[in-house]
Amino acid sequence: MISERKNTLTALGLVSKVDSWPYYRKDPELYRKKIADFYYIMVKGYPKPFGHIYKTFVEEQAWPETSWELNHEKRFLTLICESNFETRTNALNAAVLAWQKDPAKTSTEMIPFYYSDTMEHVADISRTSILGLFGILDSAVHVVAFTNTHQGRKYWIARRAPTKRLWPNLLDNAVTGGIPSGEKPIDTVIRESREEANLSEEYTRSHAKFIRMVTYSPENILNLKGGVMHHRLFVYEIELENGVVPTPDGQEVENYNLYTLDEVKRLMLDNEFMPILKMTWTALFIHHGVIIPENEPHFDEINARLSRKFDFFVLE
Repeated sequence: MISERKNTLTALGLVSKVDSWPYYRKDPELYRKKIADFYYIMVKGYPKPFGHIYKTFVEEQAWPETSWELNHEKRFLTLICESNFETRTNALNAAVLAWQKDPAKTSTEMIPFYYSDTMEHVADISRTSILGLFGILDSAVHVVAFTNTHQGRKYWIARRAPTKRLWPNLLDNAVTGGIPSGEKPIDTVIRESREEANLSEEYTRSHAKFIRMVTYSPENILNLKGGVMHHRLFVYEIELENGVVPTPDGQEVENYNLYTLDEVKRLMLDNEFMPILKMTWTALFIHHGVIIPENEPHFDEINARLSRKFDFFVLE
């Protein structure tokens, strides 16, 4: 259990609030009802979907017939342009720009457009796409930093800058960031640690330790009606020792403060953290034996929901 206080969420409750996309095998009728509001994102030549897109977005946007084919009966939005990486990339990003409307608000950072069945990298797409338009597979890193003090272990928690587009002023892990096309998770950890916390490449490379990969599918997490994400999160931990402290960059991070584990739990339950950190910290609680089968009756389900299988299929 994360908390023994009355009227607070359990660990399963925290995870369930984030991993909210229905499971077909658990509740076929709920899944059928949910998927009826979505189109399948298809690519010509591939039998399974690449993700999901809310029907309102399909209906409100123009889809050039040279690149896209719409089948309203099957609810297929199919990319039909020439089957090469560059052409697909151009067509996908034209759709993102048309949806966003403002080029200045469209990220130039590219992420892989994966065929999740085989993890084939078939194109690149702007990171803006995952902010609600395309419910595709996306990847990020979260780095939990700690320092061992005379009072015990304390964690460096970041306060997100007030200018952040997503979740301004909320608490965050010491270092977070999406994995762009062409980077490995550890490369993103090193780059983001330098940019956000002013940690050297040498220190991060030698001290960052991989904990586990967390996979989950949240709905409406960006407060966008209909939005869904399918997310892989690579969780790392790093000890800051010998006087090493994170220094905020002022753009991504406003400040850093040290908190005990009990304080982190309280702040989590009080919704002071950005929502997806519920997944990061639940995984960390399991890794460090805070949550174990002996004290958590739903341990198996919690662990399973931290490792969701992305089973993209067309429901007949």
